[in-house]
Amino acid sequence: MLRSDKKREPINIAALIIAALCCSRAYSLDNNPVLPAEPATNSRPSEEITRDAAVAGKSPVLQSAKYKVDRIIIDPGHGGKDPGSMAKDGLQEKSVTLDIALKAAEVIRKRLKKEVILTRDKDVYVGLHERIGIANRNGGDLFLSIHVNANTDNNIHGPKIYTYSSINTDRISRMLAIRENIEYIKPDRMKRILSEPRSKLIDHLSVFLAGNILGNILSNVDSEAGNKYIISSAPFYVIEHVNMPAALLEVGFITNTDEERKLSVNDFRYKLAGAICNGVENYMRATTIEK
Repeated sequence: MLRSDKKREPINIAALIIAALCCSRAYSLDNNPVLPAEPATNSRPSEEITRDAAVAGKSPVLQSAKYKVDRIIIDPGHGGKDPGSMAKDGLQEKSVTLDIALKAAEVIRKRLKKEVILTRDKDVYVGLHERIGIANRNGGDLFLSIHVNANTDNNIHGPKIYTYSSINTDRISRMLAIRENIEYIKPDRMKRILSEPRSKLIDHLSVFLAGNILGNILSNVDSEAGNKYIISSAPFYVIEHVNMPAALLEVGFITNTDEERKLSVNDFRYKLAGAICNGVENYMRATTIEK
């Protein structure tokens, strides 16, 4: 069994997010950042997420209404001719991601009263470029790409969330990015992708979004972190080129027997959808100024 019989302590979501924000590459379960935090400066833009507010126990607030969330893009990974990862019993990533995405859209629309646009709502193939186009053409405020992880080691388990960076957190992140970007892996294209600049503020917001969602998954879903780095960065094409805060969610390992069983259960998928909604709601509360 991967889980302990002992009652789990509640996850401190604020601490998880703060740790993620204080490390530019990844959040580590042992609280040791991979790289040191950026040095503090005396003059910072008012719209920056401040580390001081986080340390003081306050929610970071962006001083601009332009970060209000009205439209959320949910991207179910793979589809159609691309099944994604597969379990031994035939369960396919593309069906799991679509079902979770549909459930998350339903919960967000009902609870948060926000518009949700899906990059696909049935079992069809949608290329990475078109997924990006859907998000940008529709003026999305947040982008969530939902995936299911896989590994040759079937003992590896747990959720993991990625934000964009041209620098990979680790070798596994690099290999996963290559797998997800396969249709765009050409030497000249990849060189251009990795050299393009990113908005630092959007990067910070993406980590903040990832931290909120991950904290809710670990607190409210029957899921445990099995990875050392559970918020990581990698050059995923689909989250690099959307013009909004974005995160790629690997909700579990389809190659792990316990998690494969859970991912097959309707109730577990609804819990994941609810946790995603909660994470988005927490993000919105922290980045929207009350009138």
